[in-house]
Amino acid sequence: SEPLPDKERKAALEHLNALQKDISSLTANVRQIKKSRLLKKEITLEGKISLKKPNFFRWEITGPKKTLTTVNQEKMIVYHPDAKEAQVYDLSEDIVARNMANFFSSSFSMSMDELGKKFTVNVFRSGEGLIIELRPRSKTISRYLETVRIWYNENTGLPAEFEIKLPKGDLTRTMLSNIKVNPELNPDIFSISLPENVWITNKTSEIKN
Repeated sequence: SEPLPDKERKAALEHLNALQKDISSLTANVRQIKKSRLLKKEITLEGKISLKKPNFFRWEITGPKKTLTTVNQEKMIVYHPDAKEAQVYDLSEDIVARNMANFFSSSFSMSMDELGKKFTVNVFRSGEGLIIELRPRSKTISRYLETVRIWYNENTGLPAEFEIKLPKGDLTRTMLSNIKVNPELNPDIFSISLPENVWITNKTSEIKN
């Protein structure tokens, strides 16, 4: 289908922003399906996300392998408890990690103004929903990311599905369910206290707490 013309696109985005302005936090169950040209079968992950504006994010994958990712204003941590490994990124120093964290935050909190700075934004209609298509403005980023599509419920302004397509054909679909709006979230859940025996694979030594 064709993207909405500029006037309708602007009206649709303004409508979404109006619905989302009172959303300060949310939680949801997540089901993610990954398709890779290198793998013969799909990979399905199950888990849960928690989001709190402006930029606090927690993504817990419960199966098949446990992974916990947290983002706060200082760090992004990806923890693999079964392997006793983690990656720790200082957002003030690591541009790639900061851009990734900003994307997580702005896409889940539906900040179209922020997304529009780094992506061209097209809008499509799909039944009772809207599909927001994002294409990177940066040639550097476009080498690694082709498009992001986000399905929104036009009545609630909430995202239902994300699709990330890479230039070589790899595809990741993330479906949200059981979405709860504005739950009370303890700020502590957006930080991880790593055990002493966890190896920080993107650093030169183990972390000591």
